[in-house]
Amino acid sequence: LVLTRLSHAGYTPLSFRDGEVEVLRCLEWKLRAIPPIHVVGYFLSKGVVFETDSWQGRRLTEKIPKYVKKYAKFFCNLTLQEYAFQ
Repeated sequence: LVLTRLSHAGYTPLSFRDGEVEVLRCLEWKLRAIPPIHVVGYFLSKGVVFETDSWQGRRLTEKIPKYVKKYAKFFCNLTLQEYAFQ
């Protein structure tokens, strides 16, 4: 009910966002973007290749998890260099 009244009072999503940012600024919170390497690192630590995985009917070698990690980091670094992905 309160939100309905606020929506009719001329408040926009942008004004709510500005208010939230002002509260965070007053609390001296430091917000920043999380680079994709942190997200990929999290999922790599959880395991992305399992013992039961196979490729073309064959078991995966021990090198595959190393390659997955190598290429994941490569593509994360690539996105950090391209402004469009930031």
